[in-house]
Amino acid sequence: MYFIYKIITMLIILSIKNINKNKDILVVYFSRMGYTKKIAYDYANEVGAFILKLNTLENTSGTLGFWWRGRYGLLKRGMAINDINISIESYKKVVIVSPIWVFNLAASVL
Repeated sequence: MYFIYKIITMLIILSIKNINKNKDILVVYFSRMGYTKKIAYDYANEVGAFILKLNTLENTSGTLGFWWRGRYGLLKRGMAINDINISIESYKKVVIVSPIWVFNLAASVL
């Protein structure tokens, strides 16, 4: 899985040219394995948006992380994230890109 994540990250880096050019749009994303990250960066590159990654305080990696996420998804509980040092109010449009955990948005996005 780590290998797949690295390949996706390399593809993203090679394809971005327009990110951070449109000051009106912010793309906020959470991605555990890189799939949602790719979607967020593709969209941000398409519209020139700024991008913000949400980082959880919980460990979501590996098999244990899979089960831990499932617990949060089943209970529909939010997961604590690191502080966001950005003023969301300054953007006209905010796009949230999230994986689905047990038929819900990821707990870090709730």
